[in-house]
Amino acid sequence: MLSQTSTTSAPSSVLPADHKWFSRLAIAAVLVAALDAINPRSPAADLAVRDEMAHMANDLKVKLSGAPRDDTDIARAIAHVLEQNMQVPEGKVQARVQDGWAMLEGEVEYEYQRHKVERMVRQVRDVVQPPRRRRWPWWRATCWCPRRRTG
Repeated sequence: MLSQTSTTSAPSSVLPADHKWFSRLAIAAVLVAALDAINPRSPAADLAVRDEMAHMANDLKVKLSGAPRDDTDIARAIAHVLEQNMQVPEGKVQARVQDGWAMLEGEVEYEYQRHKVERMVRQVRDVVQPPRRRRWPWWRATCWCPRRRTG
């Protein structure tokens, strides 16, 4: 049956599956052998295209990812994170940033949404985080979440 399905353009291989590590090693060996056989190469670029790419590369302005960001960049990043999350209603929480401190204002309906906002803002780069021993939420939020009464 294997000889009927294996062709020169689409060869089949029988690999042992007794041990996962060995089967993965055998798959990697088959792939390396196939790539060596076809000898893939990048196409040669046209000189005009190379010159155009070099000209565009000189015009690029690069901002390193490790460079410190100002407050407007941090606020924009927080707003983007809040927009992308489906658990937090859009437009319910606004962020202001001053000296790296994120101050959140708004109302959310449920407690889990407030916690979600907290976790999301913590992950934004360059937001100042105080020591862990602090009792109140570090972002100085004025987010309000009503407590549900039971009974």
